[in-house]
Amino acid sequence: MKASLYTVTSAFHYVRLIYKIGKRRSGGLAVAYKNHLKDNIEYIKTESKFVLWCKISKVINRLDDILLGIIYIPPEYTSYSSIDAINEIEMELFELSHKFSKCLLVGDFNARTGSEDDFIFVPDSESHVVDIENIQINAVCNLDQYDFSRKRNSRDKNKNRFGNQLLEFCKGNNFFIMNGRTLGDIDGKFTCRNSSVVDYCLCSAELIQNFTDFKVHDFSSLYSDVHSPIEISLKQPDQEVSTKGSDDTRTK
Repeated sequence: MKASLYTVTSAFHYVRLIYKIGKRRSGGLAVAYKNHLKDNIEYIKTESKFVLWCKISKVINRLDDILLGIIYIPPEYTSYSSIDAINEIEMELFELSHKFSKCLLVGDFNARTGSEDDFIFVPDSESHVVDIENIQINAVCNLDQYDFSRKRNSRDKNKNRFGNQLLEFCKGNNFFIMNGRTLGDIDGKFTCRNSSVVDYCLCSAELIQNFTDFKVHDFSSLYSDVHSPIEISLKQPDQEVSTKGSDDTRTK
């Protein structure tokens, strides 16, 4: 794999991670940002071809540094899919977690999760019958505290194997799927071909307090072949930061 840094115009930089499928270069991941931010966004080199990691400096957001992972996992049952993709991302997240407490994972996971819970909640009344030491319980109270619904909505009622893996990832790492939990996406809009939800924003429990909105915009061929753009907003002390991009991380 090879990462390249480009200046697209005088206004934008972007980092592109390119990898090979078989004998040919194919697809990859990219993140673009305005030129004046180039000293505050740092590409983090790792081995996985499924995620491009960047550090967003607290100089920009006045929060702690934020770890941003741009994701593309190939579809199930294709010649270049991998059942270990989410596990691979999880291992790299673990290696980076000692430097970052706040993290966003955004992109095309090709995972269908329906509206199933992405957390484990054990009421106090049942804690004596559950082996607490052997399960990871999400900080689900963070959702309550910052007025996000525990129950996700989704127009996509189906699930697949990658979706089950993604739900287990969230439960085990204190991440929440923000699709279908905000006023901007109250019913969990389709993100691909107007028929499925496979593109997500996952927010770590520690960053929930700064998360304000998630939106799925109307499809535009300017951004992608089949995916709709998404927009994520984070709260600063005196303003709101908004990030908009295509879910199709293959073509960004």
